[in-house]
Amino acid sequence: MRPLLPCLLAAACSFGPRVESFTPAYAPGGVNATVAHGDSTFTAELLTLSDTALLLVRNNRIVLARYGAGTDVVFPALPEQYAIRGRPPAGAVREQLRLLSRFPSGISPSLLTQLLRAYRQDSLDVLAP
Repeated sequence: MRPLLPCLLAAACSFGPRVESFTPAYAPGGVNATVAHGDSTFTAELLTLSDTALLLVRNNRIVLARYGAGTDVVFPALPEQYAIRGRPPAGAVREQLRLLSRFPSGISPSLLTQLLRAYRQDSLDVLAP
């Protein structure tokens, strides 16, 4: 009976973030971003990220923002260390951003086709340098 008590106590404890303080728990979308590209600045939602780019949705348009394309991306709800300034995010930062995106498992080619159709696009809008 004694070994059971520590197990019961451990099971009663909770670890990790709480729903009340975890913003993505309140909405189905990804984390919001402020994107600065050239002379313009806009807000967007993070759909997913890859080794080479971010996939965002802005004003009902799907946008591909390649790292190093003269684009700075800041996530207002996150600390400054999550900002992307021309280089791909590394390690733990990338993993956290992936988890905070709308599609943390990524977007397959067939899903991308469906998304483009849903947003009435023939192709992605690409932010060019």
